[in-house]
Amino acid sequence: MNLNRYQRVIEINGGDKISLPIVKFPPFKLRAAMVEKDPVIWLHLLETYNQYFTYLMSEGHLEQLEDSTYENLCMFIKSYLKELSNEEGKLLSLGMNTNVCEQLQVLRSWVLTVIKTCGLLHLQISCDVLWDFVRLYVKENPGTVRLLIDGSLKPAINTQKAQINRIYQLHQHLKQLIETSKFTRVDLKALENLLSAGDIHTKPFTNQFLTTKWAEILESWFSSDLKPLRDIAKKIGILSYLTASEDRIVELISESNVFDLESLHFHPLMGSLLINEQFQAHFSGLKAKLPFLRALLTKNNNKAPTISVEDVQTIIEVFPHLTVGQVERRLQAHDGDVERTINSFFESPTETDKAPLIDEVTRNKQEEMKNTNFESELGKADRFSKPDEVTTRDHVPDEVRNKTLTRALALLYQADEDEKDDTYDDAEVQRDALGNLDSDDRQSANGNNYDKIEGHLWELLKENKELFDRSNRNSKARKELKTSTSWSDEQIEGWARMLERSPKRAQILEERYMFRGNVRTGKRAFVQNKNESAAAQNKTERNNSVREAKGNSVAPKSTQQNGASDKKKQNARKEKHKSARANHNRKSGHDKKISRVSP
Repeated sequence: MNLNRYQRVIEINGGDKISLPIVKFPPFKLRAAMVEKDPVIWLHLLETYNQYFTYLMSEGHLEQLEDSTYENLCMFIKSYLKELSNEEGKLLSLGMNTNVCEQLQVLRSWVLTVIKTCGLLHLQISCDVLWDFVRLYVKENPGTVRLLIDGSLKPAINTQKAQINRIYQLHQHLKQLIETSKFTRVDLKALENLLSAGDIHTKPFTNQFLTTKWAEILESWFSSDLKPLRDIAKKIGILSYLTASEDRIVELISESNVFDLESLHFHPLMGSLLINEQFQAHFSGLKAKLPFLRALLTKNNNKAPTISVEDVQTIIEVFPHLTVGQVERRLQAHDGDVERTINSFFESPTETDKAPLIDEVTRNKQEEMKNTNFESELGKADRFSKPDEVTTRDHVPDEVRNKTLTRALALLYQADEDEKDDTYDDAEVQRDALGNLDSDDRQSANGNNYDKIEGHLWELLKENKELFDRSNRNSKARKELKTSTSWSDEQIEGWARMLERSPKRAQILEERYMFRGNVRTGKRAFVQNKNESAAAQNKTERNNSVREAKGNSVAPKSTQQNGASDKKKQNARKEKHKSARANHNRKSGHDKKISRVSP
């Protein structure tokens, strides 16, 4: 049987559309697995991608793609930008093949070439993909990235689509990242490179980037109560203002309707930058272009009064608990007058908690410079004689000086006594009322009284929880409760709050005052009642003996011996009936239960 074979010849004419599908860029986990297990497959895949783009960029093939191929190309560009930008700061593999690295660099260049040729709008690059593009390419190609964002770079192919400025979209995407706490250090570094890397074409882009709307967003973040948001606003604000030109800052101030110091008060971030010395040194012409800034700078340049070390040491000798910074601040507030400063410490000592105006680092540097041996290198001709000391301070009245001296002497020689604390007065009264009893009886009496009060409060808490609220202090039920328990409102409300915050304490009270299911009755209750009655009788006899002993001036020895014998009898009785106490009764009940169950 003869088989006829047919050969088919495919011809590609110049006007036909090209159908050449391409797969998406592999995700991070798949790439890491290929690098670790089989790098040859990953290398062949990269070579295939590069051959694909080489064919597309030759002979105008990029303009002859079918719709499906065009969609596949857009999907590949988006996936590539997203995966490679997210790879920043991650470790793909401990060791990378040299050929793989070379092919990745070639693919990186091809993708950038395709984006420059087609434009952002033709490849359907949205806001989030645009920021991925910035993160990936702004470090090595800052100029190209800026031209693509502001629409200055025209596409090489005829896409029939207008190129728009993407700065506003970039602002909105950055706002979304920051307010959702997704703005990382990699994003901050990318923004820094976008605004500052490459000084040739930076100023036009940064002037467009610093818009009035962007400045308002930064001001809202800077005025927020969240510290991370304020820190990010400070960093991005400094970066946005410093990279812009001086004329643009003046225009922004005018657009923000800032014409005087009162209106500048509503822009705290802008105001803090304008009064900063380094910012003024960077933009030296702002003072001449902003009239209201001259008065502010003149006000800030007023010199503080000179403070000597001797004056500080004099005040510290009177108030040794103060720091040097606190003393210096108070001296500056009183124009360096020691007498008035000491008097102010007596009148308002609470103001010493404020931060000092003079930095501790500057003070240490001054002390180091003072301790250097420069004086040995100076000759007699180089030395200046010390002029007579001229006091330019205001006159201190004798009344203030005498008052200060009196207070200082009282502070030095007055006895160190504390004011009377009336916190435990109620406890002292209760102790005096129980003064005729011995220590064991007092403890038991206080414990029984507290248990009764707590049980009463527990029953009321179960019935009406609102009775223990602060709003019911003046109610009739609260007054009756205070009368019956002899507790104050703070004690009653604190007891209720203690149970709310401590469920374990509430469980203990629940078991103590409510649950009675496992308590044995019958003989054990009889023995327990018998022991309790005997203990109460012994306690009454002992209290009577103590009262009789205190009523007589001289106590006979026989009474003391009887008390000792009663104590021994009580201990013997407890030892005899110890099976009805503690864990012994529970263990015996457990043994009986096991004996019934076992055959």
